[in-house]
Amino acid sequence: MIIQTIAIIGLLLSLYSYYVEIRIKKNHHYKALCDITDTVSCSKVVNSKYSRIFDGFSNSLAGVLFYIVIFFLSFYNLSYVLYLSALSIIASLYLGYVQYFKIKGLCIVCSSVYIVNIILFIAACRIIY
Repeated sequence: MIIQTIAIIGLLLSLYSYYVEIRIKKNHHYKALCDITDTVSCSKVVNSKYSRIFDGFSNSLAGVLFYIVIFFLSFYNLSYVLYLSALSIIASLYLGYVQYFKIKGLCIVCSSVYIVNIILFIAACRIIY
């Protein structure tokens, strides 16, 4: 039950990030709720060239798909949840590095997703071991 709850939280955060991404595409002057300053800005990070992977696939949308997979896998095989959550921590470390040092911004929603990934990994470890 805890894995499903964590997956839903990650899904909601990823959906909001994707929503911000879509709104920015439609209106370049859109100001997201998480845009606090020029540095603490979801829009700055989501609008950067680093916000896409695999030939233009949105990081936010990848997060949505990831958490859906985690949610359903949690009913069948927690070992896969553990492995995928470990990979998500590696991805979070990379994206956190890019966010802070390359983009020179702080996305509160993105950082929250990184924390969710760490909690997901810890929860999976505690259940399995």
